[in-house]
Amino acid sequence: MQLRSCGLSILANKMVTVFVWGILTFEAAVYCEKQLVDFSSIILNPQRNVQPPSLGAAPEIDSSEHGVTPGKRKTSCSCGTANRDEARIVGGRHMRPHEYPFLAALSFSPSPLIPRCGATIISNRHALTAAHCTNAVGGDVSLFVIVGEHVIGNSPKSYAVEVERLIQHEYYNNKNYSNDISLLYLETPLRLTEIVSVACMPLPGLSVIGEYVRVLGWGATKFKGLMTFYPQKVDLRVIDTQKCHDYWPFNVGTEPITQICTMTKNRSPCQGDSGGPVVWLDPDTNRYTIVGIVSGGPACDGSSPTIHTSVISYLPWILNGIEATSPGLKLCTKL
Repeated sequence: MQLRSCGLSILANKMVTVFVWGILTFEAAVYCEKQLVDFSSIILNPQRNVQPPSLGAAPEIDSSEHGVTPGKRKTSCSCGTANRDEARIVGGRHMRPHEYPFLAALSFSPSPLIPRCGATIISNRHALTAAHCTNAVGGDVSLFVIVGEHVIGNSPKSYAVEVERLIQHEYYNNKNYSNDISLLYLETPLRLTEIVSVACMPLPGLSVIGEYVRVLGWGATKFKGLMTFYPQKVDLRVIDTQKCHDYWPFNVGTEPITQICTMTKNRSPCQGDSGGPVVWLDPDTNRYTIVGIVSGGPACDGSSPTIHTSVISYLPWILNGIEATSPGLKLCTKL
């Protein structure tokens, strides 16, 4: 998770170099700070001569009561809560232990306890992640979802559950990363507790354009850096999809709209945040609603839009997958 500019100067062919986070990568080379740097990345081709939307600094958001006290409207089941004590959290970077109990991680055999991507718990048997995190899985490789994790490798209450069934979007495109979503059906039910719980699902028709959303994950704090041991959080503003399409015409469509884009000065997701939750605090319920899945973007500096899969746009697809694996199961939503 990047909260400050990486200070990168990309000079190769005046092309913005961006990547999709996770372990599934290609190699590219750019000139950075007058040195030739090889890095694992994807090069997305922005529209030439189109400037990114104007940047705005993120406000210092007091989230001390967000997700804690109930709002004026109820939810169909317990979801989207946050674990906080009386201390105030104003624009903080690190999370408190198990602050967002719906945050999970995706891992692969033979190292099921080493996170590779983020994920979001949406039921005791299901999680969402990005398709680019699961696309190369096959053969003897198994998927796991890690829950109850805070400090990587040092969270006594965390555990990994094997994925019984991977439902990757049938039209996922690994060239432009459209339909970048996978539903994970777990082999055994999660034990829902204070530190392992579900995010609220959005209602159809919800728009978060112009709103601030929160991105969560163990991603790097600088370009090409290592994943962090402690999870991070960052608040980003959702920008107009057409403006995002103008900048990333190959990667962001407008008919239909299936992605949301964020951009805030000096703040951005980074490598390792792929597949993780993009959540919006519903003011009616004071609960966190999953609205996006981290997909791809620029080199961790917030200088151009970051792309996320829109959970709202894929609600019918998600519900079809839920019905196929757990007939009759209802996800938690606002009433």
